[in-house]
Amino acid sequence: MDHKFTARFETDTHTLFAPQTVSSPKTLRTLLTKRPRTPSSSCVGLSETDDAEKPYPLRRLMTRRVLLSVTNYATLSLVEISFRAIQPLFFSTPISSGGLGLDPPSIGKILACQGILNGIFQVAYFARAHAICGTKRLFVGGQCCAIPVLALFPMMNALARLYGVGLAVYSAAALQIVFSIVWNSCFGRS
Repeated sequence: MDHKFTARFETDTHTLFAPQTVSSPKTLRTLLTKRPRTPSSSCVGLSETDDAEKPYPLRRLMTRRVLLSVTNYATLSLVEISFRAIQPLFFSTPISSGGLGLDPPSIGKILACQGILNGIFQVAYFARAHAICGTKRLFVGGQCCAIPVLALFPMMNALARLYGVGLAVYSAAALQIVFSIVWNSCFGRS
């Protein structure tokens, strides 16, 4: 393939799919140096539109509401990522060690069902749930679902010790999936 053609094609697709949004882009030199270059004599009378294009100082962005939102999202992400890491481990760990002792195909089926149902719920019902509950109630309610999601781990192990891996364990896993789907709706709140 000709290099001129590929460069031209990349430029055309960039122009077509990613139009320029910055009216006066900064050069790499001005971004990397500590002091920006002094304005030329033609730029002495700066207008108000030039001030509007300056980046907003980070210190002024750190309001109470922004910090609260960032902290909430970070906490949600930390707990949710921990759950996603522990869940397959729990499913594969032997019952005697505190898990369920499932084989990889069974684990894959459970996680696939969880992902598919989560996607269907978020697409089909999230907007309606957000309109009914509002942002704060949906977030708090979703975060409250983290408690039963995590509490179901030892309960599933206890059921597996008593009855073996059967209907009771799979019902508890289904309940965990339902709670985790509601919990995942917290990510779409903003």
